Amino acid sequence: MNRTELSRPVLVSGPSAFGWETTCVLEPVRDPGIHVMLPTGDAVPLSDMTLGVNRLLHFLTLRWKKFILRIPEHLLGLMFNLGLDGVLITPRNFRLPYDGRAKLFWDAIRPALRPSGTLEWLTVPAPLAVTASPDHYIKIVPAAPGCRSFAFDINVGYPELGEATLRGVAGEAGQNERLSSARPYLRNRGIEAYAALARMLGWPHGEITVSLMADTDEAKAALLEELCWHRLLDMLGSFMAVSPQGARIAGSIVTRRVGHAVDIELMRQIRKTSWVKV
Repeated sequence: MNRTELSRPVLVSGPSAFGWETTCVLEPVRDPGIHVMLPTGDAVPLSDMTLGVNRLLHFLTLRWKKFILRIPEHLLGLMFNLGLDGVLITPRNFRLPYDGRAKLFWDAIRPALRPSGTLEWLTVPAPLAVTASPDHYIKIVPAAPGCRSFAFDINVGYPELGEATLRGVAGEAGQNERLSSARPYLRNRGIEAYAALARMLGWPHGEITVSLMADTDEAKAALLEELCWHRLLDMLGSFMAVSPQGARIAGSIVTRRVGHAVDIELMRQIRKTSWVKV
């Protein structure tokens, strides 16, 4: 994965997760790293913000004092995978456009993307892990000296679907289309009914989640593959939020049937360590 940058400002528009129309400007800047513009007009480094999770609605948050940016993981996950650097994120009213994926951002960024040298790569000094149960965990293994890559081994599973594993290296050619189009899984029928009612009353979102539409092995396999890609997108968003400015985290990541809350615990451990240059 090499460093990329924007050749010009990019405007992304659409409804926020809660239905209000909003815009987000992604602007190239000279300073390394990713920066976020607050409603006060002050820009703060992404790595200085506090990463959290909304456990009720299952999304990530970025906090700076009283300001909370909700559901940043899709944009940040795409940025990690692109090696995108030197960007100022300015969300109007501190809300990001949302369609359940990263596609809104990828469609806007792609025409303005250009290569821009190399990134700095850092790794953790020792393996770290967070375990919810013997078969539900996430762990990171440090990169070997000179190994500048982020390898992933992702497993997802559900009783009604089975399980699937996705392995690879972040930033490889052809990943961004799959990564940006993958949606989360909606398995709660009560929430599905509530969402349908909300759409009838004017909520602007349509199919922002994916569900099992046909009870065949082929349908289950396709759904599991999409869920693996969305899990990767969310996880990369967490790692982007804790990456030092102008750098990416190198190493090998293994995750088994966990989500945002467990990711956040691992990110807290990572932030307590001292980085090692590779």
